[in-house]
Amino acid sequence: MHRHHWILIAALFSLNCTPQEPHREPMLPTEPLKKGPIGGFDEEKSASDMPKLDPLPRKAKKDIQQWFRSVGPIRANESFGELITRAARHHLHKPYLNPEQSSGPEILDTTLETFQCVSLVETSMSLARCLWMGTPNPRCYRDEIAATRYRDGRMGGYASRLHYFYDWLEDNSRRERLAWMTDSLGGERVYRKFSIMTAHPKKYPALSDPLIFEQIKSLEDNLNESELFWIPSTQVENLQAQLKEGDVIGVITHTKGLLISHTGLVSFGDDNKPHYLHASSHHKRVVFTPGSIAEYMLAQKKRKGIVVARPLAP
Repeated sequence: MHRHHWILIAALFSLNCTPQEPHREPMLPTEPLKKGPIGGFDEEKSASDMPKLDPLPRKAKKDIQQWFRSVGPIRANESFGELITRAARHHLHKPYLNPEQSSGPEILDTTLETFQCVSLVETSMSLARCLWMGTPNPRCYRDEIAATRYRDGRMGGYASRLHYFYDWLEDNSRRERLAWMTDSLGGERVYRKFSIMTAHPKKYPALSDPLIFEQIKSLEDNLNESELFWIPSTQVENLQAQLKEGDVIGVITHTKGLLISHTGLVSFGDDNKPHYLHASSHHKRVVFTPGSIAEYMLAQKKRKGIVVARPLAP
């Protein structure tokens, strides 16, 4: 069910997107295929307690409207996942940009001129949800962005943002916007502690505020109680036939204090294999991997494995 949510969009974090391998452009197909408080927030706050939303800038409205027009209506027999990747493909080759961290107030960032790995997933899902619900307008898009990026879909302060991508997946899954697939695909237990933000506070200027630091530390402590599953890179080829268009793939990193370092979408190529549609920090643009997801994962040792989640239609 669709809900209206308050919105404030922060810059995404450098811990989310890592460099990728050299890229060759492939041929694309011509046809598209409630829980207690966490981290110090009070989930019982009413909407009236939330900060007010500034109006969308004129250029943002224009860009969002143009994207809706470019994607057009839902096609006959088109799945929700296919709609998501059809929306994402409109941004192929657009520049990659991961804004620097700031200690200032969060800002409403609705730009469609640049992307990083998480924002490509979020924006494509949001546009697809609005089309699916029959409300292809900037206000719906704005609300869906907020519902995806903030805990329980409600904007609060810095700590209400779903900074860790595992937390992003878990929160959206709990609200039935996504379905975890890792376990059902044969995932194994993985043991990892979340600590990278509080272990390196100088990289996150907002953590200079003791209250925010304690909120993030509390969040990390809660995440560290989670039962985590992953699919090792060596096993991806055996199961990639079970992946579907539009599935969200999180890449497990070797980095201490972090589980997921990169994300993107499953999209099938002319070879009928699942490829990776993602915003690459290495290539500095949105790309479609030349090889399959299994090949992509084996290309670098630091890509330890994946988690998989399937977007659910509203």
